[in-house]
Amino acid sequence: MAMQIHIEQASMERTEDKRFVGKVYVRVEGHKQPYEIIVDSKNMKDWGYALYFQRDSGPEEEIDALDAYIDEHEDVFERIVQAAKDAYQEGKERD
Repeated sequence: MAMQIHIEQASMERTEDKRFVGKVYVRVEGHKQPYEIIVDSKNMKDWGYALYFQRDSGPEEEIDALDAYIDEHEDVFERIVQAAKDAYQEGKERD
């Protein structure tokens, strides 16, 4: 069953050690709490991520289900990374 994942907000910055670190806030239909996904890359090609509840903790089974869903659906992860990359590009264009 497909999860309805809504990207609420995204940002990305380049750290002092030249890594790209993005934050993407998502809401999943039917889940009690929104999430924060931190994406991280040295070269903007190979990405890792960490998943957290955005504010208050929610049910462990919901965050575990989202984590498994992201792992199993590369297109969803690519959409999350792309939102952060787009935010980074928009920030560069404003500077």
